[in-house]
Amino acid sequence: MILAAAEFAESERKKTERKEAPRELKLAWQWRNFGLTFPIMDMEAGLLRKMTACLNVYDAVKTRVDYVLVGGKTDSEFRKNYPQYAPIWRDIKELRETNGKSQSSL
Repeated sequence: MILAAAEFAESERKKTERKEAPRELKLAWQWRNFGLTFPIMDMEAGLLRKMTACLNVYDAVKTRVDYVLVGGKTDSEFRKNYPQYAPIWRDIKELRETNGKSQSSL
């Protein structure tokens, strides 16, 4: 789910084959844009936590893609200017390495 949210954010800007957004990310966008349109009590256990995690990953990766790849900035500038996203990006890189995913050009 986390890697799927990261890959979706990357695929939006890289003009590659568009990935499908994970269900949790779609729900998180709905929540962010319109508020909760479904009762919290009816949510499956942990769904709100998963939605928040997907949204944080999406925001971090999309910001990094825009800043580093499109904007031509460096990783160190990204970490300095977006300290809230730097740890998320580091965790995504580690998760990819752990799962044997090849590092993208990011």
